[in-house]
This record gives sequence, structure tokens and C-alpha cells, in this order.
Amino acid sequence: MTPTILQFQNVDFQWADATKPLIQNFTWSLEPGEAFYLDAPSGQGKSTFLKLATGLLKPTRGKILRDTKQIGFAFQDQRLLPWLTPYENLKLAMRHPDDEQIHKLLARVGLTQKAEQHTSTLSGGEAQRINIARALLNNPLLLVLDEPFNGLDEENAQICAELIQEWKNHSPENTLILTTHLHKFQTLCNAKKLVFS
Repeated sequence: MTPTILQFQNVDFQWADATKPLIQNFTWSLEPGEAFYLDAPSGQGKSTFLKLATGLLKPTRGKILRDTKQIGFAFQDQRLLPWLTPYENLKLAMRHPDDEQIHKLLARVGLTQKAEQHTSTLSGGEAQRINIARALLNNPLLLVLDEPFNGLDEENAQICAELIQEWKNHSPENTLILTTHLHKFQTLCNAKKLVFS
């Protein structure tokens, strides 16, 4: 029997000040190597769902089981430390710091020249590229991306999509969940849509 990477078992989630659950009685399993995208209007709970999936939020009811701790994530609130450089942000996130790998990733996302600047000086698109690089840094088994192409021009969005595709091709067990309304990037998930509400 193939182990599941992630299981939602009869999950509800409701904010304390809400009158009804955002997610209700949701059951779902994610198998190794699968890829799903979420596309729904703003306020429908996509980011909340991803935070439940990664353990940053707890369900109001039900269980969420994870069969891996190798999770990489990039959320819309980028959570970069502004007083550190892009290089330092990546090094801090790396389980076993490797200068060569960090510089290689910085080059791939076109930010070699910004490696030693304070992150606070980066544009929104530049910070987003660091955000995506950080998510991929430890070669996760499960990659969770929340609107990863927001704020990126077409060229840089394509570069980041290619990085994600390379990670996906690296192992048949690499598993992806992302939110995006952009059809061209939904193909990263073979157009497999997840509906949770």
C-alpha cells in the first residue's frame, strides 16, 4: 500500500470571530508524486488550507496527518528577515548550509548582484524570487506554494516555474500543492484541481 504524504480526516476550520466554518468536513489524501492546484476567489480559504496542510494552523475539528517533515513552503507573506541579506536569509533556512548551492540558486533566480544587499532594499518581485528559492533550498518532499508567481514579470515567472518543474522531475515522490489562477502554471500540476469547500 502506498503511504500518503498528507491526510485530512473530517477537517473543519473556523476562525474565532466567524459565524460558519471556512472548511467543513473535508477528507482528502495526497499521495507521493501527486500535484494539485487550488484556484478560487479571494477569501475562499486557499491560504488557510495551505497553512493547515503545513501545520501552521490547527483544525477546529478533525485530524491532519503528515508522513514527512521535509516540507518547503512559500506564502504570500514572504517572512524574509529584512535586516539580513538574501544570502543570509537562505543560509539561515538551510539545514546543512552549503555556500555553493545557495549561490547557484541565487544565480538561477537572477539575484547574484543582490546577494549581499539588505533584503529590505529588494523589490516585491525580487523578494518573491528569494521566497521561492528558500522553499526549494532543502529539496523538500512536499512543496506548498501560495500564489508563487504574484509580483513576477513574465520572464521571471517562467524562470521560477522551470525551477519548480526541475524539482518536481528530480524524484517521482516529490509532491506539490500550489494556488494560482494562471492557467499556464496550473500545468505544473497537470491541471489537477483541488476543491475543498
